Amino acid sequence: MNRIRAKSVSLVLSGVLSIGIVIAAIYYRKDIGEVIRQTDFFWVAAGALCYGCNYFCRSWRLWMYTERLGALFPSYLRITGLHGFNSYFLPMRSGDLTLPFLLRLYADVPLTLGSRVLLRARMLDVSSLGYLLIFATLFTPSAISSSWRGLLLCAGMGFVAFPYVAVNMVRRGAGMTKARLRRIVGGMQPSYPDFRETVISLTIWFWIGCTIFCVIRSLDIPLSFYDVWFLVAIQLPLQILPVQGLANSGNHEVGWVFALSLLGVPPSQGLPMALASHVVFVLYAVLLGGMVLLLPSAKNAAAS
Repeated sequence: MNRIRAKSVSLVLSGVLSIGIVIAAIYYRKDIGEVIRQTDFFWVAAGALCYGCNYFCRSWRLWMYTERLGALFPSYLRITGLHGFNSYFLPMRSGDLTLPFLLRLYADVPLTLGSRVLLRARMLDVSSLGYLLIFATLFTPSAISSSWRGLLLCAGMGFVAFPYVAVNMVRRGAGMTKARLRRIVGGMQPSYPDFRETVISLTIWFWIGCTIFCVIRSLDIPLSFYDVWFLVAIQLPLQILPVQGLANSGNHEVGWVFALSLLGVPPSQGLPMALASHVVFVLYAVLLGGMVLLLPSAKNAAAS
């Protein structure tokens, strides 16, 4: 009953977020239009290239986690592309849960293994964003108060420690808690992140940061390269919450406005920038989904 209530609350909040963003977009339509009219399409194209590199690295990570079951091209590129499309457009973070089914459909990966792969990838994402948050908080040239810097550094260290704490809980847990955690990881002995998967995860987020940097440059938003990494890292807590409107509405805007406000951009200016950047990211997600659907099937690729 409590789980049903939690899902109902998430659904209502996700709907409210979607409606609120639509209202904000209508209210700021002139400001958004002005930002979009000044768009530099060279940087939009560069962002699309970085976006593609991000998903290629995600495909490689999945392929590595599943012990190379199936072909990297085109199977895993299709899986990550469709998973990214689902994660972006479906509400309540429900799209993220489609990964095990996509792995089963296109690469014959068992659902239990697919579920463990999803959990492993998310743990590494949290840890990688922790490194980026520490880096960005220390080196951003913008005037951020010492209290905020201290809070963000603590959050970053917590994110970095998260996989190690989670693995330790599974290994050392007792009773019902240990049994539940064991079921989540499929009864296998969990391991701490190794160097290779940490590098791959950091590379994924490097390309995400480059994508956002290109979008910022395309819309002429006054942020430095270091500020971009700060903005990327601020997005993390909002991206993992089970409250998300359609097409990532709400999470995107709140994360951008909050990060921009810490970087000295007033919310009245930050919201139109966030909404305009959201248009570009919707374009990227649609292009990605369309392109992976055009990829040949694994059988056709093997025959050729």
